Amino acid sequence: MDKLKEYIKKNKKIVIPVIMVIILLIAAGIYLISESTSDSDKKIKAAGGENLQMSEDKDKTEAADNSKTEEDAEDDDSSKAENQDNGDKETEKNKSAETKGASDNDSKNSSHIHVWKERTKKKWVPNIVTVVDEPEKTVKYSVYRMYWYTTGKWEETRDPERFDKWYKSEEGGLYTIYYPYKKPEDNPLFIKYDKNGNPTYTNDHVIIGPYYETTPAVTHEEDHGHYETYVEYYCECGATK
Repeated sequence: MDKLKEYIKKNKKIVIPVIMVIILLIAAGIYLISESTSDSDKKIKAAGGENLQMSEDKDKTEAADNSKTEEDAEDDDSSKAENQDNGDKETEKNKSAETKGASDNDSKNSSHIHVWKERTKKKWVPNIVTVVDEPEKTVKYSVYRMYWYTTGKWEETRDPERFDKWYKSEEGGLYTIYYPYKKPEDNPLFIKYDKNGNPTYTNDHVIIGPYYETTPAVTHEEDHGHYETYVEYYCECGATK
């Protein structure tokens, strides 16, 4: 220690500036460390403050949204209640108007005195009649039954012209004249021989009748009515008698 003191005394001009430089370096180091710590603290505080501010803003936003939702719900409930009240009031109003109208009508009907006036009117008086288009007809007819030799068949008709044709035909009424059979048994209409030995035949034609047939009249209905004039009594309220 004595040697150090002695050395310092001998070298004051050198030692003192060195010591001052060392002291300044130490002070600068302490300052820099302090500033660095301070900046870190500020950044941490700033970050914390920003996070806190963001959290507070989020809470405020959620609170505002919840408040708005509650207000909208309250507005909807209020609107529904108001519409319901209006509907109930309108229904009561209509019922009241109907009741009042019925009451007014009853009052008018019970208190109104008819003032009758006359007026002439016409009405149609129907008269349904039957019009004959074709009158009833009674027709006389006969049934003709004849045998066709060439076909071996019988024909039945009500047509006299058809019978006349058969009667004059070689295939019908004149067949046995134009084409006589060699023996009676060859004739398809042969029946037998009678007790005198004469052949008997089924008649090749028969006229049955006369008959009478009535055809009903053809008619339709028409209204041959007319108008009649009459007096009607009426009131301005619409009543008539």
